[in-house]
Amino acid sequence: MQVYVSKDQDHLRLLAIFYYIGSGFFAFNAVGALAYLIIGIIALVAPERILAQSCEIPPQYIGWTIIVLMAVLLLFLGTIAFCLGYAGRCLVRRKKYIFCMVIAGLCCLGFPFGTILATFTFIVLLKPGVKETFTVRGS
Repeated sequence: MQVYVSKDQDHLRLLAIFYYIGSGFFAFNAVGALAYLIIGIIALVAPERILAQSCEIPPQYIGWTIIVLMAVLLLFLGTIAFCLGYAGRCLVRRKKYIFCMVIAGLCCLGFPFGTILATFTFIVLLKPGVKETFTVRGS
Protein backbone atom coordinates (compact mmCIF):
# COMPACT_ATOMS: atom_id res chain seq x y z
CA MET A 1 0.00 0.00 0.00
CA GLN A 2 1.54 3.25 -1.15
CA VAL A 3 0.68 6.46 0.66
CA TYR A 4 0.53 9.48 -1.60
CA VAL A 5 2.04 12.63 -0.15
CA SER A 6 1.39 15.84 -2.05
CA LYS A 7 4.31 17.88 -3.26
CA ASP A 8 3.36 20.73 -0.94
CA GLN A 9 3.50 18.49 2.11
CA ASP A 10 6.80 17.07 0.96
CA HIS A 11 8.21 20.57 0.44
CA LEU A 12 7.06 21.66 3.90
CA ARG A 13 8.70 18.60 5.41
CA LEU A 14 11.97 19.37 3.62
CA LEU A 15 11.83 23.01 4.67
CA ALA A 16 11.33 21.94 8.28
CA ILE A 17 14.37 19.67 8.05
CA PHE A 18 16.50 22.53 6.72
CA TYR A 19 15.24 24.82 9.48
CA TYR A 20 16.31 22.18 12.01
CA ILE A 21 19.74 22.00 10.34
CA GLY A 22 20.06 25.80 10.48
CA SER A 23 19.06 25.72 14.13
CA GLY A 24 21.77 23.16 14.77
CA PHE A 25 24.40 25.35 13.10
CA PHE A 26 23.49 28.32 15.28
CA ALA A 27 23.39 26.16 18.40
CA PHE A 28 26.86 24.81 17.54
CA ASN A 29 28.16 28.37 17.19
CA ALA A 30 26.56 29.23 20.53
CA VAL A 31 28.67 26.48 22.11
CA GLY A 32 31.75 28.22 20.68
CA ALA A 33 30.62 31.50 22.26
CA LEU A 34 30.14 29.62 25.53
CA ALA A 35 33.76 28.43 25.34
CA TYR A 36 34.96 32.02 24.95
CA LEU A 37 32.70 33.06 27.82
CA ILE A 38 34.51 30.53 30.00
CA ILE A 39 37.84 31.95 28.83
CA GLY A 40 36.63 35.41 29.86
CA ILE A 41 35.70 34.11 33.30
CA ILE A 42 39.13 32.52 33.65
CA ALA A 43 40.75 35.81 32.56
CA LEU A 44 38.80 37.55 35.30
CA VAL A 45 39.41 35.02 38.07
CA ALA A 46 42.95 33.87 37.26
CA PRO A 47 44.49 36.38 34.82
CA GLU A 48 48.00 34.94 35.22
CA ARG A 49 46.88 31.76 33.40
CA ILE A 50 45.66 33.57 30.30
CA LEU A 51 47.20 37.01 29.97
CA ALA A 52 50.83 37.99 29.57
CA GLN A 53 52.48 39.83 32.46
CA SER A 54 53.48 42.72 30.18
CA CYS A 55 49.88 43.52 29.24
CA GLU A 56 49.16 47.25 29.72
CA ILE A 57 45.38 46.83 30.01
CA PRO A 58 44.14 45.70 33.42
CA PRO A 59 43.04 42.04 33.35
CA GLN A 60 39.63 42.91 34.81
CA TYR A 61 38.79 45.01 31.74
CA ILE A 62 39.79 42.24 29.37
CA GLY A 63 37.88 39.63 31.36
CA TRP A 64 34.71 41.70 31.64
CA THR A 65 34.86 42.72 27.98
CA ILE A 66 35.07 39.11 26.86
CA ILE A 67 32.32 38.07 29.28
CA VAL A 68 29.89 40.79 28.19
CA LEU A 69 30.52 40.35 24.46
CA MET A 70 30.25 36.58 24.60
CA ALA A 71 27.13 36.68 26.79
CA VAL A 72 25.42 38.95 24.25
CA LEU A 73 26.59 36.73 21.39
CA LEU A 74 25.45 33.60 23.24
CA LEU A 75 22.01 35.11 23.84
CA PHE A 76 21.75 36.21 20.20
CA LEU A 77 22.82 32.85 18.74
CA GLY A 78 20.65 30.92 21.17
CA THR A 79 17.62 33.03 20.26
CA ILE A 80 18.19 32.50 16.55
CA ALA A 81 18.69 28.76 17.06
CA PHE A 82 15.47 28.54 19.06
CA CYS A 83 13.48 30.58 16.52
CA LEU A 84 14.71 28.48 13.59
CA GLY A 85 13.94 25.24 15.41
CA TYR A 86 10.51 26.51 16.42
CA ALA A 87 9.80 27.65 12.86
CA GLY A 88 10.67 24.15 11.65
CA ARG A 89 8.27 22.72 14.22
CA CYS A 90 5.55 25.14 13.13
CA LEU A 91 6.06 24.10 9.52
CA VAL A 92 5.60 20.45 10.46
CA ARG A 93 2.43 21.21 12.43
CA ARG A 94 1.14 23.73 9.85
CA LYS A 95 0.72 26.42 12.51
CA LYS A 96 1.78 30.05 12.95
CA TYR A 97 1.93 31.03 9.28
CA ILE A 98 2.91 34.66 9.99
CA PHE A 99 5.69 33.57 12.37
CA CYS A 100 7.12 31.27 9.68
CA MET A 101 7.04 34.13 7.17
CA VAL A 102 8.78 36.52 9.58
CA ILE A 103 11.51 34.00 10.39
CA ALA A 104 11.97 33.36 6.66
CA GLY A 105 12.37 37.10 6.17
CA LEU A 106 15.00 37.26 8.89
CA CYS A 107 16.76 34.27 7.33
CA CYS A 108 17.42 36.41 4.26
CA LEU A 109 20.16 38.13 6.26
CA GLY A 110 22.14 34.90 6.59
CA PHE A 111 23.84 34.72 3.21
CA PRO A 112 24.03 32.25 1.42
CA PHE A 113 22.26 29.43 3.32
CA GLY A 114 19.63 31.65 4.96
CA THR A 115 18.84 33.50 1.74
CA ILE A 116 18.31 30.27 -0.17
CA LEU A 117 16.22 28.81 2.65
CA ALA A 118 14.11 31.96 2.88
CA THR A 119 13.54 32.06 -0.87
CA PHE A 120 12.27 28.50 -0.97
CA THR A 121 10.20 29.11 2.15
CA PHE A 122 8.48 32.07 0.51
CA ILE A 123 7.89 30.07 -2.67
CA VAL A 124 6.28 27.22 -0.76
CA LEU A 125 4.36 29.25 1.81
CA LEU A 126 2.84 31.63 -0.74
CA LYS A 127 1.16 28.79 -2.63
CA PRO A 128 -2.62 29.00 -2.10
CA GLY A 129 -2.95 25.33 -1.15
CA VAL A 130 -0.24 25.59 1.49
CA LYS A 131 -1.69 28.76 2.94
CA GLU A 132 -5.08 27.04 3.26
CA THR A 133 -3.59 24.17 5.26
CA PHE A 134 -2.18 26.68 7.71
CA THR A 135 -5.42 28.61 8.14
CA VAL A 136 -7.54 25.46 8.46
CA ARG A 137 -5.36 23.98 11.20
CA GLY A 138 -5.00 27.25 13.06
CA SER A 139 -2.45 30.02 13.18
